[in-house]
Amino acid sequence: MMTRTRLTVSAVLALAPLCCVSFNPVQRIRKDFLALTVRASPRHLMRPRTEQGRRECAAILKSIKNSTANGIFVVDAFAAAATQYSSDAETAASGGVLREMIQQGVIRSKALDRACFTANLGEVEGPVESEYGWHLVLTPERINCKKDNGYVRIEPRTDGISTPKYIREDNTELAMQGEALGKTVQTVAFWALSCGFIAEGAALIGNSLPS
Repeated sequence: MMTRTRLTVSAVLALAPLCCVSFNPVQRIRKDFLALTVRASPRHLMRPRTEQGRRECAAILKSIKNSTANGIFVVDAFAAAATQYSSDAETAASGGVLREMIQQGVIRSKALDRACFTANLGEVEGPVESEYGWHLVLTPERINCKKDNGYVRIEPRTDGISTPKYIREDNTELAMQGEALGKTVQTVAFWALSCGFIAEGAALIGNSLPS
């Protein structure tokens, strides 16, 4: 019986560091922290959740595209349309501005949140259906999103071209990743100490057992 107990303790002692390695807290924690650095500052326009509302969104989208083709900056065209047509009273007055958000956060609905991160930077997406209605979504600024290839926001052009100017800010991305890495190191240190305590405790138990 004692031999079996000692074998069990020895197994715990041997497997303790392996558990920490197989769980791989470094990659998991780093991935979570980097995900928190992906942020978007979107706008939206909402119409009722009816077939008529969907058609209205499609018509408004066409109108916005016509405006941008005539040289109006897409953010200005979208803001004007949201102020005039959006049925969301909370955001219409500000041109459809939603607060800054992260991928794990929730503004109002999963469908709307998802569109803020899947829409191409600086392009109007929609109509998008949610439990509240039909939406048009514009994300003129987004940080640390892989699909944007390092671009973080759009600005109006001064050379007469209708498409917006895409701006990179590599320093912002590096700073946010550095912050995430620092937090990762702190958490990894905690896990390392925890694994050490498990191994030490198992060793003490094993040594206290009679041979």
